[in-house]
Amino acid sequence: MSLLAWVAIVCFAVYVSVGAAVAVRLLRLAYRTRGLPELVIGSALLLFAAINFPLAVSANYLLARFGPDAYLAAMSVAQLASSATVAGVFLFTYLVFRRHSPWALVLVIAGGLARAAIGFSYIYTAAGTLAELPLDVAIETLRPIYGARMVPATLVYGVGFGWTAFEALRYHAAMRRRLLLGMADPVVVNRFAVWGGGNLVGTFFTVAIVVCYLAGLSDESPVVTRLLVSLSGLVNAVTWLLTFLPPAGYLAWVRRRAGGSP
Repeated sequence: MSLLAWVAIVCFAVYVSVGAAVAVRLLRLAYRTRGLPELVIGSALLLFAAINFPLAVSANYLLARFGPDAYLAAMSVAQLASSATVAGVFLFTYLVFRRHSPWALVLVIAGGLARAAIGFSYIYTAAGTLAELPLDVAIETLRPIYGARMVPATLVYGVGFGWTAFEALRYHAAMRRRLLLGMADPVVVNRFAVWGGGNLVGTFFTVAIVVCYLAGLSDESPVVTRLLVSLSGLVNAVTWLLTFLPPAGYLAWVRRRAGGSP
């Protein structure tokens, strides 16, 4: 196994474990506080990290080992989880930053529906292809179709990352001005910076993944594309950890850096 493949596996493991841990923490917090934003983003993280990502990665293995039915079942659940994740990310941004903006609510609905339409159009195509063609021929036929579907699906995520990054960094700039006047908590200000910066990096990764698919690199060197997806997941995991479940040492560093007590 190549070094790139091992890096992808490590990133995948970190992404799933950290994402699930942060999601559970947010859902527990939502249970105590009855907070809707915590419930929405916690559910979205759990669906993506613990359900969508593992099933999407293992779908080809399930196809080879257990046949088309297992593949279609795994991909159907993965696409449902991914669609709900997109809707959750968009909805979280709406609830936190644009709760009273009609255009933002339209964007939430459009993002979720677009991701669902993209995902289940592939499931419909895959079901017909696997039923009509021999398995080896069907796999080769579906590979470019899946790649073509990945482009708009990834772009939907990119829109969500980009919108979230813009809103969080815009709010961070306002909070930073208040921090300079001693009117804001440095930890809160840092969380907006991490959340916005992490989503901005996520936006760049989605663009890179789309470029790989459009350039045909996903067929020539699939490990590179998988590595980009895994690194994107690693960035997400770090962002989630430092935003929602930051270690005590990190919080102390943030306060020292801002000139406050640890």
